[in-house]
Amino acid sequence: MGGIRRYLRAVGKAVLANGLEELSKGIPFGPVLYKVGVAVLHEWRQGPAAEPIREPIAALVVAAPEEVHREAREVVLELAADQPAEVQDRLAGVLELLPYQARRTLARPDDRTGRTIPADWPLDRPEQLVPFLPPAAPLFAAGQTVPGRSEWVLEGRAGVGGFAEVWKARHAGMGDAAAVKFFTDPAARERLLRHEAAVLRQVRASGRHPNVVELRDVVLTADPPCLMFEYVDGGDLAKYVAGQTWEAAERAAWATEVVRELAAAVGHFHRLDPCVVHRDLKPQNVPLDRLPGGRVVPRIADFGIGGVVAARRTGRLAGRCTRRPGRTG
Repeated sequence: MGGIRRYLRAVGKAVLANGLEELSKGIPFGPVLYKVGVAVLHEWRQGPAAEPIREPIAALVVAAPEEVHREAREVVLELAADQPAEVQDRLAGVLELLPYQARRTLARPDDRTGRTIPADWPLDRPEQLVPFLPPAAPLFAAGQTVPGRSEWVLEGRAGVGGFAEVWKARHAGMGDAAAVKFFTDPAARERLLRHEAAVLRQVRASGRHPNVVELRDVVLTADPPCLMFEYVDGGDLAKYVAGQTWEAAERAAWATEVVRELAAAVGHFHRLDPCVVHRDLKPQNVPLDRLPGGRVVPRIADFGIGGVVAARRTGRLAGRCTRRPGRTG
């Protein structure tokens, strides 16, 4: 674990030097993430020249979680002993996210698990290292309950991004699973509360669609606010397509059917009055529901909150649309 400890220490030191304010406030690292990457590489190059940084990353993606947890806590005690407990916990969370983030970045058709790193994968510039660094410190841990919905217990982290943290949760009494999306970015929280509540209510009121991930609960009074969706555990469209070896005709036929299904789902919401648009539809936002018999059904995720993402990126309001006179859909 020596290389891993040294890598965790380099990342921890870089985060404290460049992202302490973000850690203290519990907000995404945003523009400072590149600076963190610069600092990590600089720190690493001060050590043994013979050890490339890919070696501890390769070890991290296969390390046991309890080992990473122990190493991360010891590094935090070494680097942040003078910081408040909340900052220490968030820094430890960042370090413990490193294997997860690395596996996400390394996932590819020949290794969907992301547990191997190709020998020719470039990792000598900050922008190449940034995808291996968590974009934000996690606010939650397994075993905690969902704020405002204490009957739901967080079971496993499904994703951490620049504006949200996603968890698989399970109902303590019924045993049902759900996906919970916490809006951790302050700007996204405000937008969700001020501009998206009506859109979300409309999406729920429109009823269930077979190609849309069902929105089951909206918890806007919690801190941070969150949405609860049905849990779909079949991967996403991007990874599924990347892992296939179809003939051209088979690929075209399958793609045509998928586009037809997705267009029908999108059209359903476009025909509402007022209509609702997604604004962040991409293969990564299309989880797959694997039915008995092998059929794969594409399901659109985040319908009704795509405007939150779009506004975060463009600064514009999004989510609703207005019909032109004479148009019916």
